[in-house]
Amino acid sequence: MTPIQMTIGLAMWLGVALFPIAFELTNVRLAFGLMGTPGTANVTSCTDDQQQDYCSGRFTPESPSSAPVDVTLRADSKVGDTFPAQLHPNGDRA
Repeated sequence: MTPIQMTIGLAMWLGVALFPIAFELTNVRLAFGLMGTPGTANVTSCTDDQQQDYCSGRFTPESPSSAPVDVTLRADSKVGDTFPAQLHPNGDRA
């Protein structure tokens, strides 16, 4: 193999390895508090069906001018839990 072929092969391998990260950047940035609206989430109900576990609750933004919204929350939450959260830019989950 020539050095050019090796470089192209390495670049392709890195592209395939790093490609999935591009789709998860929003979730990673949200988890680290780099985006989204900061506030508090309160778990009101949890569903445990055979296809998907999820919880629902109310997200209250830190900003007093913003209204609370109903959102989908982490599946590992329990009814009654209250924790700091970031509202996803779509406004449907925290």
